[in-house]
Amino acid sequence: MRTGKQFRDQFLKLLGKKNTYQWAKKYRINKEVIETILNGKIPDLPDLVKIARALNTTVDTLLTGDRQPLEYSAEERDYIDKVVRVLRSRHEASKASLKNAIHVYYCLICE
Repeated sequence: MRTGKQFRDQFLKLLGKKNTYQWAKKYRINKEVIETILNGKIPDLPDLVKIARALNTTVDTLLTGDRQPLEYSAEERDYIDKVVRVLRSRHEASKASLKNAIHVYYCLICE
């Protein structure tokens, strides 16, 4: 587990050259959460999850630095989120249709 200062450094490393507050606004992360991080403190779990998703990484990477960030583009994350929403829905026909489509396309690329 990292200290608050180590967490801050990891956060800024993953953020790269992006403007911290503009980035936070884009992902609806409160200014207070960013200030908490910049002041060398680790935010609460719900905020950690939100930050990890926005940075395309895992909470584990944020907290320990041990794992490499997931490398999904924004477009890929958008589709992944949509697939998960369908699979978690109560609409069984849509879930079955999506699973079938994934299976068909996956088989095509594996040949």
